[in-house]
Amino acid sequence: MPTDDYEMTYTLPHEAWYAPAVRATQNKNETRWINVVKVAKGGGCDWEFTIAEVRNIGIQVRMYDDSWGAFDEVPGLFEGLAGLAPNAGRATFEDVVALLNRLGCRDITQRDAPPDVAGMNEVDRLRAEAVNLMRQADELDKGRVTAMAEVSD
Repeated sequence: MPTDDYEMTYTLPHEAWYAPAVRATQNKNETRWINVVKVAKGGGCDWEFTIAEVRNIGIQVRMYDDSWGAFDEVPGLFEGLAGLAPNAGRATFEDVVALLNRLGCRDITQRDAPPDVAGMNEVDRLRAEAVNLMRQADELDKGRVTAMAEVSD
């Protein structure tokens, strides 16, 4: 799935060093989720979507409106998801992670806290992660603005 310009990646926020902050803000019916992202090797991303494990429901895929291209670009993922639960069976979260790995997606979950955060107390760690998330959001917005400008040219 990777190309010279892009790489398919995923993160498991519940396994990341900032998991306490994630748990504090997540939907209480979602037990775990995966962020699947087509990352540009120079920075930014082309699209992203979420696969969530929802209590008493099962696995759900949530697409952002600018992510529909994923259906064409990684059809093996969606075909694979369909094959995980044949005959009305239930796919597990671990099944989905294994499928992503088989398809060549790279796990980029940050499981270890960065050195500047490792010695902090919990409140300061959460603040540092909030700053980090805002920085990431700004980078994504810059990528989207650049992509939108290229489309309009």
